[in-house]
Amino acid sequence: MEGFSAREIQNTRAARKLYNIARTPSARAPKYLIQSNTVKNNPVTLKNVKVADEIFGLKPSVVKGRNKRKTPERVVFDYLEIPNEIVARNRRRILFVGFGLSTLCGGMLV
Repeated sequence: MEGFSAREIQNTRAARKLYNIARTPSARAPKYLIQSNTVKNNPVTLKNVKVADEIFGLKPSVVKGRNKRKTPERVVFDYLEIPNEIVARNRRRILFVGFGLSTLCGGMLV
């Protein structure tokens, strides 16, 4: 914080507060709010936002990436061989296997 006056540092803290109010880690949204005069009686100027970026730098979430998608686990298909005698005995029955959507009760879908 060397090279900046006390008033500039105070104004940059107000700019960072505007960042948090706008719920954005980058300087784009607060600059838009200031330029479009969306926030009434706003003491923060574009210069304050620029100096805030110089003093505090970018937020870690901007540098690292806000939401990193986790790599999903690989889906493995396990095909089972059904013995011929079971297939022959149950030719007319339909077997439904689901994950919580259907229940098999005595060979009939319930």
